[in-house]
Amino acid sequence: MSGQLERSFGFGRNGLVSATVGSAWMPNLLGLSVLVLFILTLFHQTFWSMIDKWATSETYAHGFVIVPISAWLIWRRREVLLDIVPQPAVLAVPVLAVLGLVWVLGEFAAVEAVKQYAVVAMLVTSVWLVAGRQLLRALGFPLLFLFFAVPFGYFLVPPLMQFTSDCAVALVRLSGVPVYREGLTFILPTGTWSVIEACSGLRYLIASFTLGCLYAYLAYRDWLRRALFILASIVVPVIANGLRAYIIVMIGHLSGMRLATGVDHIIYGWIFFGLVMLILFWIGNFWREEVKQRPAPVERLRAHPGYAVSGEGGLGLARMTVLIGLAVSLLAAGPLYAMHVRTMQAGISGASLELPSEVSGWEAAPPFTDWKPHYLQFSDARRQTYVSPSGPVGLYVALYRDQRVGSELIAWGNDIVLSNSASRAAWYRVAEPRDQTVSFQGRALTVPVTRISNGRQYLDVWHWYWAGGQFTASPIQVKALALEASLLIRSDAAALIAIYVPVAQGEPASKTKVAGFIHQALPVIEHNLSAAAGG
Repeated sequence: MSGQLERSFGFGRNGLVSATVGSAWMPNLLGLSVLVLFILTLFHQTFWSMIDKWATSETYAHGFVIVPISAWLIWRRREVLLDIVPQPAVLAVPVLAVLGLVWVLGEFAAVEAVKQYAVVAMLVTSVWLVAGRQLLRALGFPLLFLFFAVPFGYFLVPPLMQFTSDCAVALVRLSGVPVYREGLTFILPTGTWSVIEACSGLRYLIASFTLGCLYAYLAYRDWLRRALFILASIVVPVIANGLRAYIIVMIGHLSGMRLATGVDHIIYGWIFFGLVMLILFWIGNFWREEVKQRPAPVERLRAHPGYAVSGEGGLGLARMTVLIGLAVSLLAAGPLYAMHVRTMQAGISGASLELPSEVSGWEAAPPFTDWKPHYLQFSDARRQTYVSPSGPVGLYVALYRDQRVGSELIAWGNDIVLSNSASRAAWYRVAEPRDQTVSFQGRALTVPVTRISNGRQYLDVWHWYWAGGQFTASPIQVKALALEASLLIRSDAAALIAIYVPVAQGEPASKTKVAGFIHQALPVIEHNLSAAAGG
C-alpha cells in the first residue's frame, strides 16, 4: 500500500520528506537557523573555549565528532517531520531568558563549564521555541547528545588518580613484589612510578561513557537495558584503568624498566582500553534489540499535502517571528550587563600587594626551598621566608584581581603541585591533605595540610584562600564570593595563602610552629589584602 501511494505521488520516501519540508517546515527551519546563528555569534567566545579545549586536551578531543554524530542521529529521524506540525512554543522564551541568566552567573563566577552548558542548552531550547514540544521529544536524544561536547569532568581527576594508585599498588603487592609508596608515587626494586594526571583514566571514562550512551540508544529500546549498559560503561573503564596501570608497572618491572617506560607506555594503555571496550560492546550485543523503523506515513502527507506553517498560516509565522525577536532581545541583555559590570570592576583600584617585613618573634631570612604553588595568571604574587628559634617558615601569597576565565584563582591546573608531571625530580604529593584547625583573633580556621616532596626535601604546605574579606579553605565558597562581588559590583579580588615548613620524612605535621606564625602574621596579611583589593 505504501509503495502504491509513493508511486501515486511520483516520488519515494525521501521525496515525501523533502516535499513536507519544502511546504510546511521551511519557514520554521529558516527561523531556527537565524536564532542558532545569533546564539553562536553572541556567545562565540564560549563556543570557542569549547573548541580550544577539544584541540588542546586529548581528554576532550572527542568533542570534534559530537556535532556530526548528533546531526547523523537527527537525519536518521528525519521522517518524524511527516508526523509533526510545527508549533512555536511561547514557554521556550522564559527558558532561554533563564539560560541567559545562568550564563551571566557563570561569567561572574568564572566557571567556564556553567557557561558552556548554558549555551548548548540554548541551542536545544531554540528547537523547542521554533518547532514545539513534539519535535523536541521526538529528537530528544540526538539533541541531548550535544551536551557531550562540553569539556567536563576534570574534578574527577584526583579521586581517579587515587583509585588507580590504590589498585596498582595492591595488585603489585599481591604479585609478591615489594612496594614503597608515597602518595601517588611508588617505588619498586627496579624503578619508580608515579600516577600523574594522564594516568587518571578520565579520558577512558569519558570516551566509554559517551560511546556507551550512544550504543544504548541505538541498540536497545528497553530503558532498563539502556541504564544497565550505561552504568557498565562507567564502572568498567574505572576498574580497567587500575588493571592497566598494574599491567604497565609489571611489564616495566619484569623487563628491568626497558619496556612500558616511554611511548610504548601510552600505546599499551590504548590497546588495553580498546580490548576492554571491544569486550564490553561484544557482551552488550547479546541483549541487542532490533529497532524497527516505522514506514513513512504517506497517508498523512496525502491528506495534508501542503498544510500551512504551524497549522495557522501567516498567524503562525508571525508568532514565531515575534518569539524569536523576544528571545534575541532577552539573550542579548546578559552579555551587555556582564560587560557593564566588568567595566565598573576594572575601575576599582587598590594598593600594591605587600607581605609583612617582620613578624613578632620571626625575622626575614633567605629562602630554604625553590618550591612555589603552581598557580598561574595571577595579578601579583609575593613570597617571603621567616625564621625563629624553632626553624624557618615560608609564606606565599598570590592575588587575583578582575577575575576572568583563564585568570581566576580557582581554575583548571591551579594546584599546590603540578599533577601532570612525570618527573621524579618535580614536586609531588606524598600523602592526601589532612585538615588542621588553628585560631587567630578569636576566629577558627580549618586548613588542609599537604605533604609534598621532590625526592630530596619534604615540606608541609598549609594553604587556604582569602575572598570577599574572609578566609576560607573551600573553592566553592571562593566562587560564590566572586559571584556575589560581581552582582553587587564590588571588587572580586581573591588570594591564595600558603605557609610551608620543612619536615623530615615520616615526621608528624608541625602544627605548633605554624599555628604560632599564623596567629602573629595573619592579621597583617588580612589588612594588606584588603588594601590591595581596593573597593
